[in-house]
Amino acid sequence: MSYRVKEIVYTLQGEGANSGKAVVLCRFEGCNLNCSFCDTDFDGIDGPGGGEFEVIAKDRKKDLAILGRQYVGDPYQLIKPLKIPMGNPKDLEWGSFVYIIGYPMGHKMVTKGIISNPRDDESNSFLIDALFHRGFSGGIILAIPR
Repeated sequence: MSYRVKEIVYTLQGEGANSGKAVVLCRFEGCNLNCSFCDTDFDGIDGPGGGEFEVIAKDRKKDLAILGRQYVGDPYQLIKPLKIPMGNPKDLEWGSFVYIIGYPMGHKMVTKGIISNPRDDESNSFLIDALFHRGFSGGIILAIPR
């Protein structure tokens, strides 16, 4: 069985209880929900990492599938990932500056923000005062250490 994937993105979760944690987003081609707030283009398989993928393994109990495809002569295999250490949201202090990088409404955007409420509970979440558009969820957050 094969699946058509629009894009695969390695990023940091930008919202919710898992904010700041590494995630891999796999956006499949097509969507039948038609949410009014959605800014994602689900047409085609031309996004970063997109294409036709085969199911390599699956586990119905865990609701998990591993997809794969063979790359032949792909120039992107030569690109090495940046070695940026993962941060700990608990290290953020009130007033810490952060940069938020995302693709709201399909446009690359970088904005600067400030931590306004570092939570001291076990959720590892925090609030940011920053200007950004809807659709920024899942964007990378880079903290500037003092």
